[in-house]
Amino acid sequence: MLQFITRFPAEITLEIVSYLDQFDCVELMCVCHNWHNIIPTLALRVWNHVYVSRTSWNKTNSCMIRCLSYVQHLTIENRDSVPILSKFRKSAISWLEIKSHDPSLTTDLQLVSSIKPLAATLTELDITDHPSNLSLVDLLEALPNLTHLTFLFDAKRFKQLPPTLGYTKEDDKQLICSKLVYLHLDNAYNFELEMAPLFRRCPQLVSLLLSTQFERVPDRTFEFSIDLCRATKLCPLLRYIMLNQGKYAVQEDHARGDFWKQMSKEGSVDKDGQGIREFIFYGDEFNFNKVLPTLLDQRHTLEYVSLSSVDENPWTLLADIHFERLRTLNMWYAKVEEQAWNRFLTTNGKHLERLDLSLVTNPKHLPPIVKAINSMENLKQLRLFNSSRFCNYPDEFNLGALSRNPELRILDLSNVCVLDQEIIGLCHSQSLLELSVLMNHDHCTCITVDGFLGFADKLKDVNTSICFIWFENCHNITDACLERLAYVESLITLSIYGNRRITDEGVRSFLNVNNDDGKKSIEVHDCPEVSRQGLWTIDDDESDESSSVEYTSC
Repeated sequence: MLQFITRFPAEITLEIVSYLDQFDCVELMCVCHNWHNIIPTLALRVWNHVYVSRTSWNKTNSCMIRCLSYVQHLTIENRDSVPILSKFRKSAISWLEIKSHDPSLTTDLQLVSSIKPLAATLTELDITDHPSNLSLVDLLEALPNLTHLTFLFDAKRFKQLPPTLGYTKEDDKQLICSKLVYLHLDNAYNFELEMAPLFRRCPQLVSLLLSTQFERVPDRTFEFSIDLCRATKLCPLLRYIMLNQGKYAVQEDHARGDFWKQMSKEGSVDKDGQGIREFIFYGDEFNFNKVLPTLLDQRHTLEYVSLSSVDENPWTLLADIHFERLRTLNMWYAKVEEQAWNRFLTTNGKHLERLDLSLVTNPKHLPPIVKAINSMENLKQLRLFNSSRFCNYPDEFNLGALSRNPELRILDLSNVCVLDQEIIGLCHSQSLLELSVLMNHDHCTCITVDGFLGFADKLKDVNTSICFIWFENCHNITDACLERLAYVESLITLSIYGNRRITDEGVRSFLNVNNDDGKKSIEVHDCPEVSRQGLWTIDDDESDESSSVEYTSC
């Protein structure tokens, strides 16, 4: 049997084994003694990640146990983790995920003891939807090589938790410092009893993410009491902070947290100097006032700031503060008066490269804000979203003036009343690559049919660089507009969402005209007059002869 394997070149044998799953490998190992020894060494990639759930790994044998020593990434879901971990004591696991731990027969003390044999190699630990109490101080002391830790409680069983969340206050004389650089925790309330003992053990901490969702326990009163100023002193290398107090976190902010985690894994985090580089806050005015001193204290180092649900009063305090290195500002659902906003842009707008505004305001207050934005010479990406119930507004925003910005690459206008002359004026931009116009209400018809036709005509006449356009709930776009957009040399991708006018004829016109290389595509959704929803592309092999259209589902 051994000759059957050794006769093949090593790369071919590895390729064959790579198509097997873990249970196939176990069956092959049962063929003979030689295969029992050689198959595990050939199937290293197969055993890199093991997933254990309620329906898998209920039975194990000697062949399977032998392969477990090659596992580097282990995921346990909806199982009592303790007996499962006992089978992986000899594994060199570097990443352990425990999801919805079910402690039917064990305590959390046993869980820590079960993870401890992996301490030599374990660097990343994710415990999510955890139903009970656990001492993170004990966990850090048991896992000295841990660099990334995520610990989130189960919201459905949150009421079973005691008033404190299991962080123990230890004697600092016996302090053991951890190698932790990334920490993501859920529901941290009392700083002195719960958070400070943890931070004292994490002098190398770079990224901190804290979720505190008060609405989980309506019958108890909690106060968001983390002292960020003290946290930065206990963790002098802290560069990235996210505080999420809301029920729904902003998706982009969560993506930013994943980006921080990936950076720390790659070792690309800047540890030179001191101070916070990026700060994300999602909460209310009451708790924002508690973190405001940290923003003021870190104004010399902050480069990325994302604030959500910030009311007028705290923002007024920030309006006159100069953030020396600020490049990106995201404001979600902000109630900011125009005078405070204009003062902030006057002070900080010169160096801003990305601006994302979701404002809760009457549109009549937007023109002065847009006017201030027009003066930002280094702005590369702008998103304006009016989240108020108002939409139509007869006056002009002067958005067309943005075309004079030589650096603007991406422009996203959501629920903002854009008039004909303004969208036509944007065609003069020589730097704009992506344009999105999204209307959240069906009655928003600020741009007329003639306005869209004029936009398409102007866009094909000027030397533009635009390659991506997205229109949503813009019902005045017609087949004639799509045909004219086909003549825009730089336009590669067009997305139409929610339109009652365009038909298959318009879609084919966009694809068949001026598309010799077959690179153009158009995506349609919620367009009842178009026969097929999704992505449309032209078939490269037949485009020259029959100009046939091939439909590709997204």
